[in-house]
Amino acid sequence: MTAVVVFSATQVLVGGALIADAAACPTWGAVITGSAIAEPSINEASGLVESGDHPGVLWMIEDSSNPPIVWGINASGETVAKVTLLGAKNVDWEDISIDRLTGTDEIYVPDIGDNKGTRDGVKKPLPVIYRFPEPDVSASGPIATSTVTPDAFPIRYADESGNVLPPRNAESYMVDPLTHDSFIVEKLAHTVAGKKQYFVSRLPATLTPGVVNLAVRISSVVSGTPVAADISADGQWILIKGGSTAQIWPRNGTVEQTLDASPTSPCKAKVGPGESLAWSTEGLWTTPDGPAPRLYLTPPA
Repeated sequence: MTAVVVFSATQVLVGGALIADAAACPTWGAVITGSAIAEPSINEASGLVESGDHPGVLWMIEDSSNPPIVWGINASGETVAKVTLLGAKNVDWEDISIDRLTGTDEIYVPDIGDNKGTRDGVKKPLPVIYRFPEPDVSASGPIATSTVTPDAFPIRYADESGNVLPPRNAESYMVDPLTHDSFIVEKLAHTVAGKKQYFVSRLPATLTPGVVNLAVRISSVVSGTPVAADISADGQWILIKGGSTAQIWPRNGTVEQTLDASPTSPCKAKVGPGESLAWSTEGLWTTPDGPAPRLYLTPPA
């Protein structure tokens, strides 16, 4: 599969970057059931992201209590990398993202799941974002095995005024390739004007290891229960997965401005099952949690 996702959009300059303005919604084909994931130990997939530097490679993680391993796979489901994170613990890893903050791409692993709302730093450890440089890997193999010591950024949530909030539960995380800020979409709904909405919080581009970083609430969105998120590599499309639907926003200004202007996404796509969503050059990849998972692809029409 080599199709490149290209959509027409009027563009304007915002802060030196080309931003989509009044973009036409992407059109998508039917969901394709793809290859089985070959690695037998993967049975709780909870995050998927496309490599920026290594064509055909997808990075993925597993859910809570699994080993602190990030897997690299190709579109055929074959394992091409295994990265063990020294000193990290998989309390409840949810989602995965990638960004080039400096000279090389870095992988972000958010340990942000908190089903019982107890990760207050006393009863249970605070949520934490792990980050490490993307290793060299090829989609054709051989398997690249490595061990890294990631940066670790503990976080707390805060309201719009910076007041610290009680623990929150989230499964959706994305990094903006234009500003390098990262965003967490909460899983617990609140009701506004009769519609379920979900808070979105922002972490700054510059995170400090070993001290508490604040994820400050900036917006809320209308969605099915959010289980994954992503931003396209060019920064033009913001995606949040709820059930079998990807909510898609064409970027208009910052992420905050885009979501504030339209809490309900103007564009949608049917996607495969699971708690993973990755925008890629081939379309929208998903994979379900559970044993013997498969890849699913929603290609451009």
